[in-house]
Amino acid sequence: LYEELVKKSVQFLNSDVEEQYQSINDELKLLIELLQLVESVRINTLESCQAQLNKIQHWQNITENLTSRLRDRLQSIYEELEQNKLQLLQQKQTAAQEWLKELSDRYTQIYQLLNDADKFEAAEQILQQIAAEKSHYVEFLNQKDLQSLEKIERQCIEEQSRNKANQILQLFRQLPRVQRQNLYERLAQYLLDSTEGGNG
Repeated sequence: LYEELVKKSVQFLNSDVEEQYQSINDELKLLIELLQLVESVRINTLESCQAQLNKIQHWQNITENLTSRLRDRLQSIYEELEQNKLQLLQQKQTAAQEWLKELSDRYTQIYQLLNDADKFEAAEQILQQIAAEKSHYVEFLNQKDLQSLEKIERQCIEEQSRNKANQILQLFRQLPRVQRQNLYERLAQYLLDSTEGGNG
């Protein structure tokens, strides 16, 4: 359509409708620019959605003589992008909630384990999962959910600490009496040195 208008431009020179023609021509050119800008990016993430909003805002700021039709079209594009942004945000929040629920369920299962070593391993796996995936979800959790996540982390660390102590105690009991006595004396000396070092 724009090319057809350009081809016919000579017909409108020095005519009564030349000004109207030029106005339509300019408006159509700007509309094409805008549509090309809108279609240049695939919107499938929050980041790409925000980047598109920024691009269109910049285009609007540097573009003069926007007609009411173009301003209406811009407004409708903004509203569509904001709606997409909201949907993407809700998807992220839902995914974060599901992730937190999975962690909570896995932590609850620790109490069903009878073996201390299994409890230690289960707590370790949860902490590893949190460390690996936390950055993907944490910004989409509300304050209450963040507190729940911190509680799971803290309880897993405490569970590990308890089971470490149990494991050490079990290994200690398995040693022959002489070795137990030697290790006990070495540990006593270690604690004494640590205490003196801390006081000094």
